[in-house]
Amino acid sequence: MKWKVIFNIGALFALGVVIYVARDDISSALANLKNVNIAIVLLMIPIQLFSYHAVAKFYLEYFRALGHNASYKGLYRICLELNFVNQAFPSGGISGVSYLSYRLKHHGISYAKSTLAQIARFGLIFVSYQFLLIFGWLVLFFRGKASDLTLFITFAIGFGLISITLLGIFIISDKKRINNFTTWLARVVNRILYIFRPRHPETIRITKVKEVFSELHEDYVKLRNNKEKLYTPIYYAFLANVAEVATIYVVYVAFGQWVNVGAVIIAYALANLAGAIAILPGGIGVYESMMAIVMVSAGVPAGISVSVTIMYRILNMVFFLPVGYVLYANALRKNT
Repeated sequence: MKWKVIFNIGALFALGVVIYVARDDISSALANLKNVNIAIVLLMIPIQLFSYHAVAKFYLEYFRALGHNASYKGLYRICLELNFVNQAFPSGGISGVSYLSYRLKHHGISYAKSTLAQIARFGLIFVSYQFLLIFGWLVLFFRGKASDLTLFITFAIGFGLISITLLGIFIISDKKRINNFTTWLARVVNRILYIFRPRHPETIRITKVKEVFSELHEDYVKLRNNKEKLYTPIYYAFLANVAEVATIYVVYVAFGQWVNVGAVIIAYALANLAGAIAILPGGIGVYESMMAIVMVSAGVPAGISVSVTIMYRILNMVFFLPVGYVLYANALRKNT
C-alpha cells in the first residue's frame, strides 16, 4: 500500500509540474482561442485517438508475430498511459520503456519481449517516417520554401535514423555481438551509478542483462525468419506517423493557414528529436522553439508558427494527459 501511495503521489506531482512549467503557454493558448475555428480544432481529438489506435494495433500485430495474443483494449489503455508517462517524466523515453515492460508483465509478456517491442516500434516508426521525410523534403525543395540549412538538417536526420536502425539490427542479429555490447553497456552504467551508490558496485547485474538480451536475440531471429509478419506492424507505424502530422496540420487549418505540408513533416521530426533530450517534462520550450523555427524557415509567419505550436501542444495535453493520468493511477492501484 505504501508503494501505491508513493507512485500515485509521484504521478500527480509530475502532472502538476507539467502544468506549472507550461502555465504561460496555457494562458497564451487560451488568449488565442478567439482566433481559431473551434470546430476544426476539435478534429484533433479523433485524429489523436486514431493515432493511439494505430500504435495499439502495432503492438497487437507485433506480439502476434511472436506467437503471443494480447488484448487490443488493454494495449490501447497502455498507449494512453504511456503518453502521460513520457510527457510527465523527462527521460528521453526511458520511463516509457520501463513502464511498458512493467504493464506488459501483467499480460504475460516478458521484459525481453516488451523491450524488443519498444525497440521495434521506434525502429519501424523511424523507418516508416523516412517516406514522410523524403516526401516533405521534396515538397520543400521544389517549392523553394525552406532554407538550405533546414534541408541539410532534414537529410542528416534521415541518414542518422537509418544508421541508428541498421546499427541496432547489426548488434542484435548476432548473439556474440549482443553479449559483448550488453556487457560493455552494463559495466559503463554501473561505473556511473557507482559514483552515486558506492555501496553497490553492481547495481545492474550483468548476468541478468545477458539473460534478457539473449531472449531478445531469440525473438529477433524468430521475426527475421518470418519477415512477412512485420508488414502489418510497419503499416500501423506509418499510420501513426501520418496521424501525428495530421493533428498538427489541423491546428494550422483552424488558424486559417494552409501551410506547406512538407514543413510540418520536417518540423515534427526535428521538434521530437530535440524534445527527447530536453530536461523539462515533455520537452516543453525546446519542442515549441524547434517547431516554430522550422516553420518560419519555410515561410510561415513567426506569430502564426508560435501560436499554432503552443495551441497544438497545450490542447494535446489538456485533452489526453488527464485521461492518461487516470488510467496510469488505476493501473498502479491494481498491479502495484
